Amino acid sequence: MEKINYFKKSWRLLLKSFKDLDSRALFIFLYDFLFFFIASLSVFIFSKLVQSNLIKITALPMDKLLELPGPELQNILAELKGTLFLLIGGFFIVALIIFIAISIFKCLVWFITSNKKCDLEHIFKFTLLNLIWFAMWIIPALILIFTLRKELIPFIVVITLLGLIHFTNILYILFVHESHIRTIKHAFSLGIKKIYLFIIPYIFSLIILIVLNLVYWLYQNIDATKINFVAYFMLISLPILLYMIWSRNYLRLVVEDIKNSSK
Repeated sequence: MEKINYFKKSWRLLLKSFKDLDSRALFIFLYDFLFFFIASLSVFIFSKLVQSNLIKITALPMDKLLELPGPELQNILAELKGTLFLLIGGFFIVALIIFIAISIFKCLVWFITSNKKCDLEHIFKFTLLNLIWFAMWIIPALILIFTLRKELIPFIVVITLLGLIHFTNILYILFVHESHIRTIKHAFSLGIKKIYLFIIPYIFSLIILIVLNLVYWLYQNIDATKINFVAYFMLISLPILLYMIWSRNYLRLVVEDIKNSSK
């Protein structure tokens, strides 16, 4: 009987997640689009810079370095040093841009999804929360990757990503109501103790994602070189953004229901 009630409740929440979609979805779509556009554009520009520098390096006479006179050797070493700085510095700049975009736009998105008002104080706390949160995941993951056997690395990456997605969504939903760093503790507690209550909602979300992915067959024959970056990005990202708007609202209803039922 409990399993039947659990399934019925998950189904009711699924239907409610579609009914609750209103004009707020337009703002959520805009913020999601801005986040993905900024992140994608920064990665795109960085990749182009790296590509152009690598082309220059491959043209250098690397096999004749020891035969070159001092001034030419110094110029080549300076170019290699510049490329290295570009790779390291560019990576951290892109990571910083994406982190700032996450902190601003995801905060706005989750507050709008929950029909709550977001101000600068919330964004500041959300940024601090993200800084602590991602450090808690990235640092241990890197330690495991560099200390364990290579064949275990794919499993570590997959498990880390799945856990990060599961707990991060719960964290953001709870943060909207609590707006405190202690939300991290509550997210782990709810995400672990009540994980069995997420199984059916995740299955529903996965089914809808699979159906939505069928839309991509429309884009298979599109030549990205014949349209501008913004238009192509819109075509590719539209199904993903629509899915995220809905799934975020569905998960919010699930988490809030679990939270209220636990009181």
